[in-house]
Amino acid sequence: MDRGKDLKADPDSPFEVEVARVIRSLGLDVRYQIGVAKYRIDLAIINPAATGEYLMGIECDGATYHSSRCARDRDRLRESVLRSRGWSIYRIWSTDWFQNRVVEIERLREAIKERLANPGPQFPEPEPPPQPAKAPPQASASEPAKSSSQASLPATPRPATPSAPSSAVRQEQAVALAPDLVQPYAAFEGGPFPDPRAASREIIADGLRQIVAVEGPMIIRRSYDVYLRAAGIRRMGKEIRKLMNRAMYLAVQSKQIEVHDELDTGGYMRATARIPGTQAVRLRDLGPRTIDDIPPSELCVVSAAILTQDPAINSGADEHLRAILAHYGLKQLTQHTREVLTAVIAA
Repeated sequence: MDRGKDLKADPDSPFEVEVARVIRSLGLDVRYQIGVAKYRIDLAIINPAATGEYLMGIECDGATYHSSRCARDRDRLRESVLRSRGWSIYRIWSTDWFQNRVVEIERLREAIKERLANPGPQFPEPEPPPQPAKAPPQASASEPAKSSSQASLPATPRPATPSAPSSAVRQEQAVALAPDLVQPYAAFEGGPFPDPRAASREIIADGLRQIVAVEGPMIIRRSYDVYLRAAGIRRMGKEIRKLMNRAMYLAVQSKQIEVHDELDTGGYMRATARIPGTQAVRLRDLGPRTIDDIPPSELCVVSAAILTQDPAINSGADEHLRAILAHYGLKQLTQHTREVLTAVIAA
C-alpha cells in the first residue's frame, strides 16, 4: 500500500478549490496535492469513519483534457499506477461541473457514499515530514565518526551520481516506467491464411480479427503485413491493399474490430485497431515492431511518463525523443523517427 505524502501544497486551480468547498459542505475533510509514486492526487478525502485515513482521491481535470490526446493518455497511466497502489480515484471534468453543477455534485455524493459503504484499503494520513537534523560535528582524527542506526533511509537507494546527472543518466531514469505496466509484446503466430485475391472478405476479416485479438491495439498496416506473411505474400501492392481495406471495413461494420484514426490521417493504414471492449492502450516492449508500428496512443503514454518522471526534460527536445526510443531499446534518432514522435507529441 502506498500511503501517499501530504505535500502541503496549494491547489492547482480555482476548480479544485470549488470542488473541495463542495466536499467540505458535505461534512467531509479534504487535503490538496497528495504525492503518490511521483504523481499528485488533486484532492484526497479524509475518511470520516476513521480519523487520519484517506478514503479516496479526486482528480479535477480542465477542459483542455477533452481535446488533448496526450493528456488523456497520461492520465490513464497515472490512474493505473494509483489504482495499482490501492487508491480509489474519482475524476471530475471542469466542463461537466460548471455546465451541470447540480448533477455533478450528486454524482460525487453518490461516489463518496459508495466508497464509504465499500471502503477497501485505507491509507493513514501521513505525519508531517520531520525537520532535517543539523549536521553532526566532524569527528577528530582521534575520535571515529559515530554511526546512527536511527537515520531514516530513502525508499529507493540513490546511485552515486554527480549532483547534475548527465543526459544519459537522466534518460535511463526517465524510461524506468512501472515494470508491472510494461508487457512483453505478444506477436501473432497463427495462420496460414488464404491469399486475399482468392478469399472472401469474410475470411480475410476473420483473419484480421484473429491478429488484432493477439496484438491489438495495433497499427492497421502491421495487421495487413502479418496477414500477408501468413499467406506467403511479401509485398502489398495497390490491389491487395484495396482488398485488405475492404475486409477491414467489413470487420468494423460487423463490430469485430474497432478502428481509431488517432492522428486524423483520413485512412486505415496509420489508424489503430483493437477488439471492442479491450484496453485502449497497452504499454509493451518493441517486440517485432518498428517505430511506425507503435500506436500513437502508446507512444503518447510513454512520452508523458518520461516528462512526469524527469521534469528536467523538455517536451519535444532531442533528449525527450531519445528517451522515448530508449524505452523501446532503440538508439538512433533519425529524421523519420523524429517526424513520427513529433507528430505524436503535437497531437
